[in-house]
Amino acid sequence: MRLFTFFVLIFFSVIEFSNAEIFIEKTGLIGDEIKISTQIGDQETPKVIYLKDKNLWFVVWADNRNGNNDIYGQFVKSDGSLCGSEIRLTNVADTGHSATHPSLTYNGNGTIVFAWQDTRSSDMDGDGDIDGYIY
Repeated sequence: MRLFTFFVLIFFSVIEFSNAEIFIEKTGLIGDEIKISTQIGDQETPKVIYLKDKNLWFVVWADNRNGNNDIYGQFVKSDGSLCGSEIRLTNVADTGHSATHPSLTYNGNGTIVFAWQDTRSSDMDGDGDIDGYIY
């Protein structure tokens, strides 16, 4: 028996001119927004998937806390509480380049496919590659 269903609205908010942050808000229920990341720097371009068999949400975003962007992720429980710590999914910023525009999907059997734009092989015009992982 399902007691309730809710949807997740994910958005980012510019708090100061130099910092953007990621929040989620449960719609369909009364409650406060949930701050996903408390790190310095900008957190942008969020994406979210629901892992139905695990009853968890997974939020990913581009994050420049290390100078250039890397992709981070955070699991969120169905009650809105954070599950574990933030996960650094890429190590591109350490090379002086950026990982941006994350995208992901879940097959329902434990596998997440995750992709992003990666500038490590970019030429002078700033083009990059699309890289990814299968978890």
